[in-house]
Amino acid sequence: MTDNASSTHKPFITDADRIQLKPYVVSFEEDMKMFLLELRLFFQRTWESKHIAELENLEEKGIEHFNKLIDYPSWGGYAVLEDSFTACSDEDIAILSDRSKGLLGYFYGIHLH
Repeated sequence: MTDNASSTHKPFITDADRIQLKPYVVSFEEDMKMFLLELRLFFQRTWESKHIAELENLEEKGIEHFNKLIDYPSWGGYAVLEDSFTACSDEDIAILSDRSKGLLGYFYGIHLH
């Protein structure tokens, strides 16, 4: 029996995403690192301490690592994100730059105002 899981794994971020986002980012790699850093800082303020250790060096580990931590894409992973951004303070939201808010909306469908 062959293992099709590894051969059918598609990266979360595709070339089409890079093309779509090109007008909005200065440097895709740098912007993604900043996005993940800001997410880590946000979650360090809003998540229970038992989950924070898993976020260490998130900006170096990448978005695939983050998705694995929250089991995304899945309804459960979306719920983790939705719950994380529901009823948080303006001070907490201010951790995220406008660019990071845009990437959060683009990749996860979470739109902050």
